[in-house]
Amino acid sequence: MSDLTYAKINLDNLTENYGTIKRMTGDCRVICVVKADAYGHGVIPVVRRLRNLGASFFAVANLSEALQVRAATRRADILILGYTDPRCADILVENIITQAIISKSYATKLASAAMSTREQKPVLGHLALNCGMNRVGIDCTDRGVNEASAVLALPGLRINGIFSHLSCADTPNSEYTDKQIAAYNKTVEAIEAKCGKFAINHLCNSAALMQLPCQNQDAVRAGIMLYGLKSTPDTPPLTKPVMELWSTVTHIAHVCKGQPISYGAAFVTERPSRIATVAVGYADGFRRAYAGDVIIPSAGGARAPIVGRICMDMLMIDVTDIPGVTVGTDVMLFGSSGITADDVAARADTIGYEVVTGISKRVPRVYN
Repeated sequence: MSDLTYAKINLDNLTENYGTIKRMTGDCRVICVVKADAYGHGVIPVVRRLRNLGASFFAVANLSEALQVRAATRRADILILGYTDPRCADILVENIITQAIISKSYATKLASAAMSTREQKPVLGHLALNCGMNRVGIDCTDRGVNEASAVLALPGLRINGIFSHLSCADTPNSEYTDKQIAAYNKTVEAIEAKCGKFAINHLCNSAALMQLPCQNQDAVRAGIMLYGLKSTPDTPPLTKPVMELWSTVTHIAHVCKGQPISYGAAFVTERPSRIATVAVGYADGFRRAYAGDVIIPSAGGARAPIVGRICMDMLMIDVTDIPGVTVGTDVMLFGSSGITADDVAARADTIGYEVVTGISKRVPRVYN
């Protein structure tokens, strides 16, 4: 192909991952989280594949993402987990998009905006509770129960779901997670006693699904598990990586001992070396902090170390001990075997989410 750097997206692995999650969750509805361009994998192809597999509910971060999903499927449910300007109430209604109701004041403004439209149709909503994340949501307190009851009575809203988020679900045996679950369940029970049962109740994300399978409620929000990366630091993923990042050797240099490589002269050769330049850099989302080994598949999966600082558009690798590397040789920076996005993340003391969502738009996605 003409692109020197590209991300391979294995939709067959996505298919297998969705099947794994369905088997784990039984009768629970799976809400497929496709925010951030499906975690960098490309939202339209991902949604279309998941719809073909029977997925019928998607979650995103904002209105623009919701409209992308709606363009890919006219029939599925879509939940915006973040904030939408109340002035966009008509867009939510027209596109049958469900909005997270994150506070009483927000609910009042959104309901008022909905009733001010020509058709005066209510906005669909899921009530967000704050059970300890302290990010958004109505507090899990007696006051919060009263606020929720008032929100549910607003004529401009039709709220059929309730949810919250666990802040330490990726920590095994977390006492704080237990406290959050107890607070959430108690608050949901109190609200339902006053206002009736919600049609859908969801608390668990991917990490909670791994650690707390008994807390699946009516639905689970499957995010990073869909894409085959770790949701908990110390537990191998049960699903397969969907993204691989590839690039190409564009230059071979024979460098004498004692010569610096790349910016800052931070690396100096300790022997006569063959240095290959690869057409990928931090502008592609492969950050300077990701320096480590890459894989040369044509050399039996041999690993070559990145030497010198990663540049904006290029990086250099030492192929002195790897015969056969020439201009045009393929290089895998991470993938489904050998070096994963989680491995790259560990080099920068971060998480795989940041690696895959950070692969830039100039890197084309190539689908199997």
